[in-house]
Amino acid sequence: MSTEHIQSLVRQALELSSAERVELIKNLQDSLTADREASHPPGQSREENESTDYLALFGSGRGGFATAQEADEFIRQERDEWDN
Repeated sequence: MSTEHIQSLVRQALELSSAERVELIKNLQDSLTADREASHPPGQSREENESTDYLALFGSGRGGFATAQEADEFIRQERDEWDN
């Protein structure tokens, strides 16, 4: 789903009354809960199934850096440019 489509849905949700938005959120939460429960094998806790290797996230995002040192160096360079 595109960002534009999601933004369109948000605009539509904002047109709802407060009570309707609460109902929408409850429905979405129920749907997410059902999806999460269906995604982990029986006998395995949700925490075991959803553990995150945070070190694996380095470099995975837009403009990401492979190491913390690379990110620090980039930030230093950016700040140095502000001073010039």
